Amino acid sequence: MRIEVSKRKSLMKNARECSRGRKPLAEMLTRFVPDSARTRIVFGRRGAILWLLIAGQCLGAFASESPSEAPAVLRPAFTLAAVSLDGLLTEDVWRRPPDVDDDFITYSPRFGEVFPEKTRVWLAYDSENLYFAFNCHDSRPDKIKTALTKRDNMWGDDWVGFNIDTIGNKRYGYVLATNPSGVQGDIYDSSATGTDMAPDYVWYSAGRIVPDGYVVEIRLPLSSIKHSSGADVRMNIIFERKVTRLGLMASWPKVPAGKGFFAGMASAEYAQLVGQPKSQWIPALTYGQIRDRLSPTLWSKGDRTASAGLSARYAMTSSIDVEAAVNPDFSQVETDAFQVLVNQRYPVFF
Repeated sequence: MRIEVSKRKSLMKNARECSRGRKPLAEMLTRFVPDSARTRIVFGRRGAILWLLIAGQCLGAFASESPSEAPAVLRPAFTLAAVSLDGLLTEDVWRRPPDVDDDFITYSPRFGEVFPEKTRVWLAYDSENLYFAFNCHDSRPDKIKTALTKRDNMWGDDWVGFNIDTIGNKRYGYVLATNPSGVQGDIYDSSATGTDMAPDYVWYSAGRIVPDGYVVEIRLPLSSIKHSSGADVRMNIIFERKVTRLGLMASWPKVPAGKGFFAGMASAEYAQLVGQPKSQWIPALTYGQIRDRLSPTLWSKGDRTASAGLSARYAMTSSIDVEAAVNPDFSQVETDAFQVLVNQRYPVFF
């Protein structure tokens, strides 16, 4: 098969596209090889050399860009025994081999390197909670950075945690992390809108520094998250860790180059998850009294007021809720105009 010079240049351009993984080899062959030549191709010397170069680039690209062996599906252990959050890992459910014992891979600031400190992870669950345990080895435990601080103020410390997509669509997830002292940080992560640090979810954690590093336990109530129920419920998850003294952050599985955390998530399959109540009703009753000080020793009778309200939530699906409120007990909602206060002495948001 003879190839004209103009087509040859275009063919080499597409070969480069193929080598970068942007065009499949089949598409390129279909475009440049005529029908008659696909069944009987006669190569000229230059044409044969050109096609060998193209095939070499494309096959080399496929070999270099073929993903590494996908991580096995994690299957958390079901437990009937109570799990105490004390940072000791003495419960039977933690005495089995870890669910994750592979190397974490760095993603910031250096990318693709083996994380120098070992991290082991266990997963478990019962009818009401998801459990996670981390054994974070540290060769310099005296250099572990941690503090008893307020919530969401621990990101400058050493920390370990995970981003879990409880619906299984790799579009949004709950980021839950804790420092070695058990101080929590949580983020809502969305592939469409990015991260939001405003939410404070209901979950529980404990941390403890041990001679070879630190241990963290996390309990996440199923009532705090949106999830499917029934048999073989699959979620997606990626684990993360930061060591401050090294300035490194790493994850397992690794974050694919040029992609986000959702693309690198592994699957966690829960054999049986109990569905949560579809409806939730929260009544509210407030009572107030206002009195005027008539003199240093005398107060007015005052005005007494009482108010009742009701908030309701109904889960239409595992990802869609309908919420309504009648006479709600809060001063502001997201649609209200922002209030600018000076020398504020009391909370405005509830």
